[in-house]
Amino acid sequence: MAAISRPMKATVHIKHVAWRGGRPRFAPGPGLRAEGWRGEDIKNAAGAWASISETEDFMVRRLAEIAARRTSGAPAPRPARRALYTIEDMFEDWFASRRMTPERGPQAQRVAGRVAPATLIDYRRKAAALAASDPEFFTSPCAAVRKAHVLGLHEALWRARGLPMANGIIAVLRAAWSHAEARGKVASNPCMQLRLPGLEARLRIASAEEISALLAAADDPAFRDTGIGDAILLALYTGQRQADVLQLEARNEDAGHIRFIQAKTGARVRVRAIAQLRVRLAAIAARHATQPPPPGETRVVLNQRTGRSYQSGNFSHGYTAVRRRAAAACPSVATLRFQDLRDTSVTRLATAGCTIPEIAAISGHSLASVHNVLKHYLELNDMQADAAIDKLAAWMDREGIEA
Repeated sequence: MAAISRPMKATVHIKHVAWRGGRPRFAPGPGLRAEGWRGEDIKNAAGAWASISETEDFMVRRLAEIAARRTSGAPAPRPARRALYTIEDMFEDWFASRRMTPERGPQAQRVAGRVAPATLIDYRRKAAALAASDPEFFTSPCAAVRKAHVLGLHEALWRARGLPMANGIIAVLRAAWSHAEARGKVASNPCMQLRLPGLEARLRIASAEEISALLAAADDPAFRDTGIGDAILLALYTGQRQADVLQLEARNEDAGHIRFIQAKTGARVRVRAIAQLRVRLAAIAARHATQPPPPGETRVVLNQRTGRSYQSGNFSHGYTAVRRRAAAACPSVATLRFQDLRDTSVTRLATAGCTIPEIAAISGHSLASVHNVLKHYLELNDMQADAAIDKLAAWMDREGIEA
């Protein structure tokens, strides 16, 4: 039987244009949106949807306008609010809300519920990733979106960007939608109760041998002046997140204690420095006295090669180089992330006999979070289980119980 030929469906590609059932829409990418350009339906003078040639003419004019405004420095025109409230509108409103606006001055730490700057950056990145991955969805009217559409979006994002990123984008979409729903701008949230698949909780506890190898590599002459070893010890003995360790200032050390105001939660903790950490802090102070940081640089963890403190990205590169060196002597270190030091700190405190409230007072975790970490840790720790059975056997001996 002869094969039946099927006509191929033509696909039209015009830069910055998204097609929805043959209907063209100007869908600027993240760079153009950062300049102020917003999505717009493309119609002809009669108000009908533009044809392919009309759409091409529209984009020639629009790109010329973009170039002219860039040359003159004039801002992009603000289109009139569309009658249909879109996903893009929803994100604009969310990011313009007071919770998303950084507070300045003495009130900055007093506003409960305000989104931390690092969290806001993450939200914006995920919104931009959604717009770049599916501009048609991003410019769709909220009223047209159903749970099935969100599940289809998640499937496509999972395939293109991986499960953690897909889940993260849907979580940000859910939050933006809840904000709009609470203000009566959209109907019920289609992102709720999706039962998305998730990765198993990561719990990686560093052994004493791994910590020794990591510190030996960090204090090797090749890396000693990078300050990576300082950050490792601070994280290990205070249980703080990477961002808080890197932002720690010298003025937050007093009477053998270190004070943190956690960037993510606003929690205030005051940790007494253990002897090993006091030795390291004294060495840092001596190093800074010998080689003073530039004026205005007050952070504890500094890269002596540049004289500057770290940002998240360049610190990660430095830590990766140290870890690679350590893995040559202790191969298992290759899987140890910097954030694993926080869980290692919590579990060390638990193994030493600290209570959950005591651990939370040091790490700044909520009680539930500490319990969550320890729940997974105790499932993995045979030593804890053996100790429990030993206690049971000793009690039965004392009580004369044979069965």
